[in-house]
Amino acid sequence: MGALYKGSLNSSRPALRRYLGDNSAVIGIGDYVAEGTAGEAILATAGDRLLGVVVGFETKSGGQTDFDSGSLTDVTMAADNQTVAQEKVVVDINPLSLNSIPLSAAAGTTTGSDKSGVSFELTDHDTVNEASVKTDGTAQQLYSQGVDPNNSSNVIVSIAESSLHR
Repeated sequence: MGALYKGSLNSSRPALRRYLGDNSAVIGIGDYVAEGTAGEAILATAGDRLLGVVVGFETKSGGQTDFDSGSLTDVTMAADNQTVAQEKVVVDINPLSLNSIPLSAAAGTTTGSDKSGVSFELTDHDTVNEASVKTDGTAQQLYSQGVDPNNSSNVIVSIAESSLHR
């Protein structure tokens, strides 16, 4: 599982926006997404400007989307999702939202990765690259508030490089 909502930097609430899901993508609650060339939600990777974190799904008509068999978080988008099925990904786009997300290695393996006030890049849509930590103020995708006190394998982050707030 990817990111888990923990609150916000200024007591604001999640800001929800709906995007068409990328054709054939397997997208899960807690995944970080970016904006594709047609405005669709695509799974984020290192270097992408982020839309936000997936918090749910809707059908074309606004109803409940069925999760993949055996999953409580993942939905596989249809191959023609952007033109026919049009299932939507509900995304928290608030860059001040705080989320707990797993690190790719133990916190502190790379000097500074266990501290607050540092920045990180994603490894993929649901993991932070622990070795990407920057302690010098270099802008990256995520800004860290430090290790999650409830799960030492995770850090609490907010979005630093948003595609919506440049």
